[in-house]
Amino acid sequence: RLNFEAVGDSRKSIGYLKDNWYIHLSPPTLPGNLGHQFEYAPAKEFYLIYSEYHPNGIIKRKARFIGDVVFGKDEYFNERGKLIKSTDEDAKFGKIKPQDLPGIIEKIGLFNTKTGENIFTKEPLPTDGRFTSNMFDKLDIYFAPAEQVKDGTSSAPLWLVIYRTHNREIYYTIDGETGEYIREEEEMRIYY
Repeated sequence: RLNFEAVGDSRKSIGYLKDNWYIHLSPPTLPGNLGHQFEYAPAKEFYLIYSEYHPNGIIKRKARFIGDVVFGKDEYFNERGKLIKSTDEDAKFGKIKPQDLPGIIEKIGLFNTKTGENIFTKEPLPTDGRFTSNMFDKLDIYFAPAEQVKDGTSSAPLWLVIYRTHNREIYYTIDGETGEYIREEEEMRIYY
């Protein structure tokens, strides 16, 4: 159920810390508008739990994400809260799992989950869920599963980590089997 008590009478979006997790909660504000909640894990865990709610406050969907990638169980519920669909998203990954990605990103040098240091802010960030929230605002993370190629073999699954700095986009393509990565840089295109 949506935590209406945490929102109070204002029914406005709020953010707060709970056991080192950063919770961002947005209640339904209009008929048919679904409330949602983002629970950002502390830096060392580096993922979020997304919950979406029916207008009556009952949970509609619950899933874990690292960037834009769903992992674990992706669950859907009816308006009474009964589970109606559950998908195990972990089968799509190679040897490099979502929980391995923060270590690779640290190796690349984009952030440090123990100290909060990162390439995006001058001062280290707190290593609670606010770190994860902040990094998910700065990094785009995608995943492409292995695919069959013409000769009957399959390509490796790939992780993609992207960030922007000044007028450049930096891409890290990470092999989903070995964890090896390639860095590419491209000038950002500005459209008018």
